[in-house]
Amino acid sequence: MEYKELGDRVSPPIHHRQVPRNIGVVSELCFQLGLPFLSAKVVTKGVNEAGAGFYKLYTEYFPEAKKLTHKEVFSEELKKIRGCTEWYKLADYLHINIDLPRPTSKNDLPPSIRILPMNSREEFPEISIEDVQKNYSLGNLNDNREGLYYFRKTGMNACEGCLVLFQFDNLIIASANLQSIEKYDSPIEGQYYGAYKFDIKTVRIFQPITIAELNKIDSSLTRFSQSKQEINVSY
Repeated sequence: MEYKELGDRVSPPIHHRQVPRNIGVVSELCFQLGLPFLSAKVVTKGVNEAGAGFYKLYTEYFPEAKKLTHKEVFSEELKKIRGCTEWYKLADYLHINIDLPRPTSKNDLPPSIRILPMNSREEFPEISIEDVQKNYSLGNLNDNREGLYYFRKTGMNACEGCLVLFQFDNLIIASANLQSIEKYDSPIEGQYYGAYKFDIKTVRIFQPITIAELNKIDSSLTRFSQSKQEINVSY
């Protein structure tokens, strides 16, 4: 992609001369996360190679690369970018919700996967899915409640590290990893007898998932309900 094309695709657009400074920051993040320099994918018009700033920044981090030509560094970095399978690290760091390959080893599996129905009508009257995702899942849950999601009566039987899928309006709209379940002797705000505490670093929102899509993964799930359903982790 050329500098001007990338600048035009930013919202709001930026001048192509502002692009190098910004993609330099992205490359610095890539270095910190152990990833190839993604800015190599942005090329100078008519040359089809990364600009001089890419080579300068790269050799600052990897001085041994000075023995290579600009073209050699550029070519080698493109190979690393194509072969990299850990781009999810950059997306997660920047809170970008995009479907990217992730590790699938058994050690990375959660102990369980539970579906948590959100009381759509009582807690969120006349609110759109997008508003719940933006203002609650990534807003209040993170900022105001420090990862706490209150429940009225009995909580679900789940352990630390459980992956919880938030069900709203018969769709799965967000997820987070459970840290603990708190119980209160006296109800909070006169109605909440406990709370799930989530790891706020793991909160994710995404394109809503239907029951038909979940059924393709776990055929035992045929409909959503107000009970706290479970998905077979082996699937």
